[in-house]
Amino acid sequence: MRGQDAVPYDVRVTWSQGLLKFQFKDKGAEDWDYDRKPTLEDMEALLDGIERRYQRRRATFDILTVARKMMNDYQRDALARCERSEKPKPLVT
Repeated sequence: MRGQDAVPYDVRVTWSQGLLKFQFKDKGAEDWDYDRKPTLEDMEALLDGIERRYQRRRATFDILTVARKMMNDYQRDALARCERSEKPKPLVT
């Protein structure tokens, strides 16, 4: 994948203690970044991969449920940020 600054990066997601945790590593970097927030593209790729694995019985229903909840939360938060950034238009009389 490529970030906003066009630097390619790797993503890995781990399942631990009932949570999916994203980890990112820019090309050429030595350490993984555990604090970066996933993009919509990252979330879509995760959900797509888990749904395909679930169909082949390689992912549990719990993992699929958590991934879908993460996607819903991400979309809800993105919508809330968008609504907060919209400024009311002045009334013209």
